[in-house]
Amino acid sequence: MRKTIILSIFLFTSLLSFSQDLIVTKNDKLIYCKITKEDSITVHFRMSSDDLYLDSQIKQSEVENICYNYKKMDAEYSPTAMTIGVLEGGGGLIGANFELLMTKNIGIQIGVGVLSYGGGLTFHIRPDIRSPYFAFEYWHQGFQDSFTQSLMGPSYVWRTKGGFTAQIGLGMLIERNPDWTAGQNYPPLMLTYAIGFYVANK
Repeated sequence: MRKTIILSIFLFTSLLSFSQDLIVTKNDKLIYCKITKEDSITVHFRMSSDDLYLDSQIKQSEVENICYNYKKMDAEYSPTAMTIGVLEGGGGLIGANFELLMTKNIGIQIGVGVLSYGGGLTFHIRPDIRSPYFAFEYWHQGFQDSFTQSLMGPSYVWRTKGGFTAQIGLGMLIERNPDWTAGQNYPPLMLTYAIGFYVANK
């Protein structure tokens, strides 16, 4: 019984020491710590190194994001996010995009919508899949007889902590259906945009 209690305490303390929190400040500073107390004004936390402990605090107004129970080994895994909205998934009326981070800041994205599909590379501003990012995307709108055009170009995607997302960018015309666009003078660059909601899994 005594050995069981000692083993349980050991495993519990090991888990606490292994699991930690991550505070991302608005100037992109990363603070690996254990949050001890949090209110509407201040976040209190403890940092450790070997057998040394340092208690500190930071104002909520300086915090951009908090990742609870963050593990450094999470970098070996790939956070994901699913977005659903208007003109998502390659520019369809309604579509969805799936994003997978390959590193802390760089990921890939594929999507499908109503008569559309697309994909591209994503470059996050901060090491957090919930942060805004730049993307280089391919948009394909329509299939076979309903095909209208395909575009490729950069976009800026804005994400909030609450799950709202919107993007705007420029697409270079790669291909178009002459039967759909006969008599129309298409510009070489077109405005691309989308709006929706996302769910992140980290």
